[in-house]
Amino acid sequence: MDTAPTDYASCSLRELYQVLNYIDRERVPDSYASLVDEIASRDGQTERELLECWRLLDHHKHPEFAETLADRINALASQRQAAESRTENAKPERPPIPEDKRYKTFWRRFIAQFIDGLFVTVVAMVFLLVISPIILNRGADTGWAILPLLIIMNVMIIGYPIVMHAEYGQTLGKMATAVKVVDVSEARGLTIRQSMLRDVVPLISGVVATIGAVIQISTGNLSDDGSPTAYDFHEALLGIWFLLEVITMLFNKKRRAVHDFIAGTVVKRVPRR
Repeated sequence: MDTAPTDYASCSLRELYQVLNYIDRERVPDSYASLVDEIASRDGQTERELLECWRLLDHHKHPEFAETLADRINALASQRQAAESRTENAKPERPPIPEDKRYKTFWRRFIAQFIDGLFVTVVAMVFLLVISPIILNRGADTGWAILPLLIIMNVMIIGYPIVMHAEYGQTLGKMATAVKVVDVSEARGLTIRQSMLRDVVPLISGVVATIGAVIQISTGNLSDDGSPTAYDFHEALLGIWFLLEVITMLFNKKRRAVHDFIAGTVVKRVPRR
């Protein structure tokens, strides 16, 4: 039985969150309430201190505290970036995106996907115009002539977003539509591991399809027009994957798709440059 609330005034914020991970709300309700009040009263913490607390916190046990911490970290990060921008450029910073609009990115991401798809197609077609005549002039079968295009298309479709997200958090399409991929804490950008995890399903499917296409061409097991059919299954899987992504986005507040949950990322609107 909780007879008197504990005095947490002498604890650091880091220590308060460590206690929060282990305190039993049902057994010691007064101490729990005192702990929550003490955490809420702490102002003036730095971005680094809050990020340490966010990492210490048991997110599964206290998702509401994790979300509050992430919002505070994001607000401080926005303030810091605005201050740095004003110092470097001596130009007024655009106001941050309001909380109620920050994650409304569905149509922006859809348009970004279209822009990126157009870019990838144009680059791949340029390669096709250069490489295919060379291969055909050397007497290669149609299957071997088509394979380089298929490989280039898949390298571009998968590799392009992985590299761009790891480096900038944005593809060309996302830059144009002012959305950015960040870590779910919203306190930092993506690691290369997170960027690869976002596209792990298309990546694995593309590798398997390429191996299958090489086997089909080598054995002569091709379609009527002389092309390998392995990539047909790959494209069908990508279509199903895209549908799952869209469905997932529609049923959570931050519009996170399946790949965001896999990689621990979130897509948010950012001020236009």
